[in-house]
Amino acid sequence: MQDDLKTLLDQLVVESTLALFETSKVPLTHVESSQEPCQLVGIIGFAGPKMRGVLGLSLSPNLASNAVEDASANDSSIDDWVAESANQLLGRLKNKLLPHGVAITAALPVVLRGIEVRLAPRTSDPVSVYSFMNNDDSAVVWLDLQTNGVVTLATVAGQPEDPMAEGDMMLF
Repeated sequence: MQDDLKTLLDQLVVESTLALFETSKVPLTHVESSQEPCQLVGIIGFAGPKMRGVLGLSLSPNLASNAVEDASANDSSIDDWVAESANQLLGRLKNKLLPHGVAITAALPVVLRGIEVRLAPRTSDPVSVYSFMNNDDSAVVWLDLQTNGVVTLATVAGQPEDPMAEGDMMLF
């Protein structure tokens, strides 16, 4: 992956993850590395011109339970929350990429539970991994991005100064 795109994505993934969990009243801290929980994983695919990939959100079960606001949450509602969180995380990333001239389209999120997921190393376009902590609970986000050629970053004219905030509702 080209350096300017990687630098931008590193910054945007960390900002978006911290903001997403702040809205769930479970503030995270970005850390260099943590043990990958991989017991509860939400994944969502995406594609755009000259790129495609998968964003993964892996959480310890306790962190996922704490983030779900319903005290009577069961495994199904926690799975739904993890899937929707992966979807919202990609949506935040998509919104932050648009002013740089990068448009992506998201697929539907999927949740994997109780399995061991290991990221396989690749020589081209390596997977980027971002680790977060909340007390003793951890979250890991990974971005498996494959590019086909140079993804051009640009400043797009006509962007609103204050776009609608993630999580705000628009009725029309």
